[in-house]
Amino acid sequence: MADLGETKSKLFKRLNSLTTKRFIRLMLSFSILLVFLLHSSGVLQVTLLDALERFSYDVKLNSTAPHTTDHRIVIVDLDEKSLQQHGQWPWNRGLVADMVSKLLEQHQVQSISFDMVFAEPDFSDGISVLEDVGQYLPQEVVQKWQRILDFDQQFAQVIKDQPVVLGYVFQQNSEDIINQLTEPSTLLSPSIQEKLDLISPKGFTANIASLEAASPISGFFDNPIVDEDGVYRRVPLVQTYQGGIYPSLALSTLIINQDAPKLRLDIQQEQDYAAIEGLYLGSNYIATGALTDVYVPYRGRQESYPYVSASDVLQSNEPIPILKNAIVLIGTTAPGLLDLRSTPLQKNYPGVEVHANLISGMLDGTTRHRPSYSLAIEFLTLMLIGLVIIFSPFINAPFKHLSLLSALALAHTLINLYLWNSQLVIHLVSPLALIFTLLAFQTSWGFFIEARAKRHLAKLFSQYIPKELVNRMAEAPESFELSGESREMTVLFTDIRGFTNISESLPPKELSKLMKEFLTPMTEIIHKHNGTIDKYMGDAIMAFWGAPLPDDQHRYNAIHAAEEMVEALKKINNKFATRNWPTLDIGIGINTGMMDVGNMGSEYRMAYTVLGDAVNLGSRLEGLTKSYGVSTIIGEDTFRNLDGILCREIDRVKVKGKDRPVSIFEPIGYQDLLSPDEIQFIDDFNEMLLKYRAQDWPGCLEIIQKLIKRSGPHPIFKVYLERIRTYQKQPPGLDWDGVFVHTSK
Repeated sequence: MADLGETKSKLFKRLNSLTTKRFIRLMLSFSILLVFLLHSSGVLQVTLLDALERFSYDVKLNSTAPHTTDHRIVIVDLDEKSLQQHGQWPWNRGLVADMVSKLLEQHQVQSISFDMVFAEPDFSDGISVLEDVGQYLPQEVVQKWQRILDFDQQFAQVIKDQPVVLGYVFQQNSEDIINQLTEPSTLLSPSIQEKLDLISPKGFTANIASLEAASPISGFFDNPIVDEDGVYRRVPLVQTYQGGIYPSLALSTLIINQDAPKLRLDIQQEQDYAAIEGLYLGSNYIATGALTDVYVPYRGRQESYPYVSASDVLQSNEPIPILKNAIVLIGTTAPGLLDLRSTPLQKNYPGVEVHANLISGMLDGTTRHRPSYSLAIEFLTLMLIGLVIIFSPFINAPFKHLSLLSALALAHTLINLYLWNSQLVIHLVSPLALIFTLLAFQTSWGFFIEARAKRHLAKLFSQYIPKELVNRMAEAPESFELSGESREMTVLFTDIRGFTNISESLPPKELSKLMKEFLTPMTEIIHKHNGTIDKYMGDAIMAFWGAPLPDDQHRYNAIHAAEEMVEALKKINNKFATRNWPTLDIGIGINTGMMDVGNMGSEYRMAYTVLGDAVNLGSRLEGLTKSYGVSTIIGEDTFRNLDGILCREIDRVKVKGKDRPVSIFEPIGYQDLLSPDEIQFIDDFNEMLLKYRAQDWPGCLEIIQKLIKRSGPHPIFKVYLERIRTYQKQPPGLDWDGVFVHTSK
């Protein structure tokens, strides 16, 4: 009976343990579902999910954009050509009035919209001068010249009672009011306004009074709902200010081209709840989100609409055919005027084309929107998918479970694409992420106990080889053989200068502590920039980029790591000074090229390493840093196609063991951050190299002396001074190629 009782006790313990584990798994699964539900409802923000949703939207947009040209809308461009011929913007209003007059009368356009604001009077005219001298002139002369010189009034006369839309800007964070707005398109009652979640700016910058009064309608061109990554995906069609509804520039353009139909909001109300679902323009309807926002229906990349230079409009004496009956937007693509936007299709996209896409989309009914009820759809979708997965009868049958989840993912994706083609934007990523998160959790749950020892071993192993390699070895150890593969990579060597003397001056324990204090931060920097530590060789470090995981930025990552290592050494030396340890100085050599990478070694011991001529050259470059007195030297293959980092060519050399000469460079810094003096120094040094290779010794010496006077003595100047003196006595010959042969490592 005692044995039976003991057996029962063990059985109950196992059942209790099993029940407890299942309960914990169930609770953790519900916790995962809860996180997604809270994110969907807006209570919890998961940055990664938001970023993935934006990415999925961009992919769908790029995949379905028609990439056609809409000739109904023409952009009159204040381009570089126009600015060169008529002066920098802003032009005087007389010239703008002339352009508008030509567009309306000579080119017979349908309407004109300005993607700009005329917030200040035109001070380019001579009115102020006339006021000073007017007291000495007859009154009729003064009045005549006032009519001639008042360009603002001329501009106002040209646009009066014409289909011309002026632009203005609302301010979301400033209460500054510049000039006055025109009358709103419609008014909201205070009770309705309280219920709606409309965009309500605090201030604005409008056009001067004479122009605002002359224009039949205006529209704002600011976008207060740009996404967090700065990309223009959606824009509001209206904003509300002091109870008035004001349309955007695109919507105002549509209004004026449809004989100014009355603008009316489609507001759905239930007791204390109210939400906007769209806009009525006469008999036309535009579905929108709750903020009256729509997603910009980009047709394609830049120039999806015909462009005409503003200078061509001004100078043409004949009608330009493409302008006839066109909706004209006047804007700029000139980089100096800073009207470029980041869009899902292109980073630097003309802001005026954003309005063009909106107008085109509203004309065709292709604007997409995220309806007010989308949250309910997404919440219910997550709840349904989550409950199906959590209570799946196939949870312990991996193949059937995976098939079920795949079917759920496919069904959700197809439904989402159907809604997309129906002009509705519903989140795609969150339900897919929930499926894969629950799958990953439930699949890995049964392996926690079994994998504990493996994880512990991997943790220890990660101190010696990269974590990524440990994970890949653990997942598929049979895939790692002694043979490697060949790929383009970047290798870095760094060494402590004068380490022999340092090691002789310190006891072994102190030396060991010193090396740990040096190697730890240097290793952290290399890992931070995605580098793999190959090995420590006494006081030296060998690292590489591009394996085990591919890295298309391996050149940049290696150079960034080198730069940070040099900076970190200053802090290390400050710390060493407090311990009376010697100051360290390092040299860094970086080279890029084809290398053999993989597990190399014997049956008894293997090492994940790189081999090849490019690796050997990297080691030689590190050795040259002391000769030239620089901290970092990179090879010509690393320098090639390097964008944004300015480098100084140091020399063209043959290193020991290599027959082919190579150019070597010193990375100076980011080009945008260098001062004009630093850039001039590099230019002068390059000129010195040209004279040196042309055997113009006097010219070379003259530049070196100028550089020394400007920046002080440097070992590299000493190198060239000694060579020049030698070559002056013993000329290298006419066939000399400027290459210096180094005979030591």
